[in-house]
Amino acid sequence: MRLRTYLAQERRALIGAGILTLATVALNVAIPFMLRVLIDGFRAGDFPAGRLAWWLVGFLGAALVSGGASYAMRALPLRLGHRLEYRLRRDLFDHLTRLDQAFFRAWSTGDLLSRLSSDLSLVALALSQV
Repeated sequence: MRLRTYLAQERRALIGAGILTLATVALNVAIPFMLRVLIDGFRAGDFPAGRLAWWLVGFLGAALVSGGASYAMRALPLRLGHRLEYRLRRDLFDHLTRLDQAFFRAWSTGDLLSRLSSDLSLVALALSQV
């Protein structure tokens, strides 16, 4: 199977990671704007108490949601990478068990083990950085 086949199986997770990234970026842009409005309004003294409370609640809510989205934005691709690594390892092992003895005489054990461990780990690491 090609790598895109494995990625197609995780389409929802990839879309979710993209949405979380956009949400985190949007909130990280909005938070300084909200802070500016709060500081400028407080310094000018033209904030009615109710309006100030709404801006403070909005600021704190945006900060909390941004923190949660930022955490999820990092955790989701990591889990995706682990799932893809598992599937790749499983399918590669299944493929190797069906090969004949001539293949194993042609390849060294060290090279095969390197491909099974480090190469697949690097692919999974690259995919978890989505």
